[in-house]
Amino acid sequence: MPGMPHSRPIRPLRALERPLRRLSHPFRRLSGMTALLPVLTLLIGLAIGALVGNRLASRRTAADPLVIDRTRDIANATLATTMRELIDVNTRLQAEANARAAAEAAQQQKSVHDLVAPVGEQLARLDQKLNELENKRVEDSGRLNTSIGSLASLATSLQKETAELASAMKNTKVRGNWGELQLQRVIELAGMTEHIMYEQQEHIAGDGDAARPDM
Repeated sequence: MPGMPHSRPIRPLRALERPLRRLSHPFRRLSGMTALLPVLTLLIGLAIGALVGNRLASRRTAADPLVIDRTRDIANATLATTMRELIDVNTRLQAEANARAAAEAAQQQKSVHDLVAPVGEQLARLDQKLNELENKRVEDSGRLNTSIGSLASLATSLQKETAELASAMKNTKVRGNWGELQLQRVIELAGMTEHIMYEQQEHIAGDGDAARPDM
């Protein structure tokens, strides 16, 4: 009104929009409404207080400007203090949310490791078993090659001895000696003893005839 001291207006509700936007994002990440109730109650109280103060100031400006100015200063100071506290709460909640996110990430990483570890152990055992089988295959292959080499050498030796025997058997005397030797082995295997049960090439005289059998 004319002639009255000019009084500064109380901060309108629009001034709360920017701080509230800064506070809204972390609160959305909280689970449940329990953590929001005190903050929402405080904000509603501030809004109502600012609205009532603004109405009272408009009605009492002409009658009591000093009281209005004092009330305005107290309201603005209270609002500033409250906003600082809200920002501190926002910072703390953000830190707690980050800590929970880090803990959840660590737990997820541990869960993945717990799932993958048995698979890795199974793969390691499988790889070890495959290496053992490969080593055994190489070892068996070496023994088989050795056996084949021995059989080939034996076959060559037997072939040589057979050829020598065939060549020797072409000689009459050698053939006779070989026959006598085989006969003696048969008699020994039968359990007969020389000089007791038989004699070798003993001269036998008969009626006008003589002979000397092998046994």
